[in-house]
Amino acid sequence: MNDKFSLDMVSIRLITDKKLYSDTALTSPEKAVDLIGQEIASFDREAVAIINCSTALKPINAHIVSIGSIDTSIVSPREVLKAAILSNAAGFILMHNHPSGTLKPSKQDFIMTGNLFFAGELMSTHLIDHIIVGYNNGKLDFHSFTQHDEFNIAKEAFKQSSSFANYFREPSQNNIVKASKNLSEVLSKYKSKEPHQASGKKEHI
Repeated sequence: MNDKFSLDMVSIRLITDKKLYSDTALTSPEKAVDLIGQEIASFDREAVAIINCSTALKPINAHIVSIGSIDTSIVSPREVLKAAILSNAAGFILMHNHPSGTLKPSKQDFIMTGNLFFAGELMSTHLIDHIIVGYNNGKLDFHSFTQHDEFNIAKEAFKQSSSFANYFREPSQNNIVKASKNLSEVLSKYKSKEPHQASGKKEHI
C-alpha cells in the first residue's frame, strides 16, 4: 500500500437543531404556513426553507437552505436536495419570504421553482409546492404556486431561462436579446396581473 496516500472514511448524517411539534399532514398551503410560515416571514432578509415530507405528506423536518439580502436569495438545487435525500423525503415544500410584503412571485421565483421541480423529479424527491410568505398590513399572508396553478409557468420559465447558457458558449448580444424575449413571452400573461393588495384574500390568476 502506498504510504503517501490515505483515504478518509466519512459518514453523512442529519443533525437536529430543534423539534417540529406537529405531525399533521400538509395537505394545504395553509397547514404548511401554520407550521413554519411565521418564523420564515419574520426574517428581515429573504430566507429560503424547505419542509421535507413523507409519502403521507407528514412533515419529517424543516431546513433553512439560505439567507440572502433584502430582495434576493440564492438557492442551489444541490443544497435543497441534500437535506431532502438525507431525510429520505418523498417530497418537499419550498418556502421563502418577501420582506417587502409584496407576495407576487418575481421572474427569478418562477425560474427557481422550475429548476427545483425538474431537479426533484430527477431525484424522485418531488416539489409539492412553493409558498411565498410575508406580512400584509401586519397580518401573515402567503402565495402558493400550487394553489394558483403556476407550476407550468415556472417550468416553462426555467426552460427558456436556460437559453442564457448560449451566451457563455457564444458571447453575442443577439443570444441575450433572444433569451430575454423568450422569457418575457412566457411571463407576459402573469405580468399583466396586478399584485394582491387586499388583506385576508388570496390572489387568483
